[in-house]
Amino acid sequence: MSQKLPVGDVLNEAVQFGLHRWSTVLRFALGPILVSMLLFVVVAAVLLEPSSFVANSDDATLESMKDGLRFPMSITVLIGGLAYLFVIFLLCGVMASMYRLVALGEDRRGFFQLRMDGPAKRVFFAYLILMLLNFAIW
Repeated sequence: MSQKLPVGDVLNEAVQFGLHRWSTVLRFALGPILVSMLLFVVVAAVLLEPSSFVANSDDATLESMKDGLRFPMSITVLIGGLAYLFVIFLLCGVMASMYRLVALGEDRRGFFQLRMDGPAKRVFFAYLILMLLNFAIW
C-alpha cells in the first residue's frame, strides 16, 4: 500500500494545510469551546453547593462529597452526562467543519462557528456509536 500512496506528497500537503489554515481551524473551534466552558460553569453552579465543600474540606469521604450536591447523585450524574453529550455534539460540529474544509475547501464566513446541521449530526452519531463500541469492548 505504501508504494501506491505518495507519503511525501501527503505529508507536504498536510503541513501546507496546517500552515495556511490554522486561523480557520481556530475560528471553527473557538465558539463551541467557549459555549462548552460556559455550559460546564453553569452546570457546576447548578449542581454543586460550594459552601459545603469548604466546610468539609478536612473530611474527604464520599458521604461528605454527597453533601455538597444540591440534587441526588443519580440526578447529578444524569445532568452531567447530558451536558457532556451536548459538548460532544458541539465539538462534532467542529469536526464536521474540519472535514468539509479539508475535503471541499468550504470556509464558512463569520467569527464564531456553531455548526449543528446534518453533517454535525452524522459525525455525532458516528462518534456515539464508536463510544458505545469502545465501552462494550472495554
